[in-house]
Amino acid sequence: MAKEFILALDAGTQSARALIFDLQGQPVHKTRIPITPYVSPQPSWAEQDPDVYWDALAAACQQLWRERPDLRETIAGVALTTFASAGTSLVLSLAPNPYAAYEIIFWLMGSLADRSLTHVALALPLIAAGLAVLLHASRKLEALALGEDSARSLGVDVGRLKLTVVIGTALAVGPGVAVAGFIGFVGLLVPHALRPFVGSRPSRLLPLSALGGALATLLADIACRLVPTLGELKLGIVTALFGAPFFLWLLTRERRLGA
Repeated sequence: MAKEFILALDAGTQSARALIFDLQGQPVHKTRIPITPYVSPQPSWAEQDPDVYWDALAAACQQLWRERPDLRETIAGVALTTFASAGTSLVLSLAPNPYAAYEIIFWLMGSLADRSLTHVALALPLIAAGLAVLLHASRKLEALALGEDSARSLGVDVGRLKLTVVIGTALAVGPGVAVAGFIGFVGLLVPHALRPFVGSRPSRLLPLSALGGALATLLADIACRLVPTLGELKLGIVTALFGAPFFLWLLTRERRLGA
């Protein structure tokens, strides 16, 4: 459940990258279609009375914060995600021209189109550094999987380990999001698909998940290019269409097993 978009790593990169697009203010696409973007972090039913949405969210977070200390990082990530998403919406609303907004919107959908080895060279060093940090911490993550108390009894500094994992994940995820946009659910689908074959030990699962995620992204991109559509089908949309139902199925299964 500790996905990068839950911990606000994707949303933060999105907001920063959108700001860069806005500051540049240069159209990349040659289209002449004017765009009037509207991006809202709230569900549609909350548009009539936004206070209902925010009050409900605040009450739920306060309840979880008191009763589930183990979920505090996730709750903080949800809050940061909301803040970063609002920043992205602000940048869109203040875009200097419709072409800059158009470029931001297309980038937010996620795509590998028009990406070259130059982009790979920019992102690869940071991604490799992040993977190295995560692999170095994989043994301690196995102890943490037994519970925080058990990990502490084995000599693991839990607070330092959590910080290390957040930094490693940010380094591994951020450059990819900056280059290709938001391509979600790959990190959720692939590890769960590989667990029956390699088990749940992070030292085995992490490197295979990195390779499996790259393969899944490549296959999804090929599928985007093979599907006949009037316009370009964005990679992030395809992964979300497959990932969201899987996420719901996973929640249902965990609830059934817990009962």
